[in-house]
Amino acid sequence: MGAGSRATRTALSVRAKASYVIEPKAPGIQECLPKLQSKRPSAASKPGAQLVNLLPAKLPAAKVSENQVLTAVSSLYDDELKPYGRILRKRLLEQLNGSDIDAQHLLQTCQASSSLRVEPEEGGDWSALLVGRSEFFIDCNTEDIYPEEMWSAAAAYFAGSDEVIPGGRYSCALALVAKKLPFLAGRSLGQVCHIAQLALTSRKLLGYSNGSVVPYALSTSSMKHSCASRQCPSGAPQMPVATWEMARSYLRLILESAILGGADSVPLSNVKRLFRSEYSIDLSETA
Repeated sequence: MGAGSRATRTALSVRAKASYVIEPKAPGIQECLPKLQSKRPSAASKPGAQLVNLLPAKLPAAKVSENQVLTAVSSLYDDELKPYGRILRKRLLEQLNGSDIDAQHLLQTCQASSSLRVEPEEGGDWSALLVGRSEFFIDCNTEDIYPEEMWSAAAAYFAGSDEVIPGGRYSCALALVAKKLPFLAGRSLGQVCHIAQLALTSRKLLGYSNGSVVPYALSTSSMKHSCASRQCPSGAPQMPVATWEMARSYLRLILESAILGGADSVPLSNVKRLFRSEYSIDLSETA
């Protein structure tokens, strides 16, 4: 290799600390680098960067005062609703126009108030009760105590409706109260919560669809009931549908596999997933 050819190639120079640096020797390379770097898009000019910058910043969770909490708890008493922590937080969200509530600070505020008595509830929840005030709350899990005339009017109303109501018993009841429906006149919010619960369960006037409450005829449960009566799968199955014989055979294999793994049962919510992932079979409850 001649000296001329070596001069045109990149030279390696050993510098301090034995680091190797490639030094460009070709004419014009150094002059071109600033131009190339100037053409690189900045972070602000990348696609979507301006859209991200336009998104509102998430506000910090609000820390409520004792007076705000006492006002919210008192209003739930008026509505005949027990002030569970989750319900109290929703009521404060309404009063503060949707600002997020610091849940831990809310509990601490209730515990520190001499006007409130905090009690543990099922499922890890808690309630904040007013000291010295009588308690009368609607239990939404009790039997149906409402007149048939009211239910007939409710059935006629929902049968001719296609409206979508916010999901969840409390949010659904709020929406129904706001409509000022004649058959709910004079009912407290707690009573409407109970009525909504019954309408969603035993009365089958309402149902769920994509997380929202809809008239029962438009609900997922109604669709599945209709498919079951015709013994056809709900929706378009992406895999072959299991027959009774296949269902028994594969379910036996799933249970045997669970026992070999040290378990004595398989969660029902996992069965359909296991049929699909292990055997490429769709287990339909309506077919």
